[in-house]
Amino acid sequence: MLVQDLQCLASEPDVLLQAFWFPGPDYIPDDLAEDFAFHMELAELCVREGLVSLEQFSHVRAVDAKLSQMSGPQDPSLWTDEGVRSREEWVTVRELARGALAAMGYTLDPPPPWWKTETVILHG
Repeated sequence: MLVQDLQCLASEPDVLLQAFWFPGPDYIPDDLAEDFAFHMELAELCVREGLVSLEQFSHVRAVDAKLSQMSGPQDPSLWTDEGVRSREEWVTVRELARGALAAMGYTLDPPPPWWKTETVILHG
């Protein structure tokens, strides 16, 4: 799931917004960041087990640090669909996510549509 989150974060804005669907306006950036943080915590187990190196995980932490820097009350417009499309902060997130994927040996494959992932989890 962490890799899927990174692929969403690394994707061009319209791909991200289509892949990570959530009902309602402007929920996608915030929900994706929350999912990423949760999956990052779980991935720390992979580091302890030696499945992911500390060097690889440092790239994941860089994405998390940028998202953390962006969060909070300072600028709620960052967390809108339009913010994802137009703000430089999200350009940086995409670059960092691409670097994390590359460090872990993954390519920038388009993320699967979120509703399909949910269907597989619920019914697979």
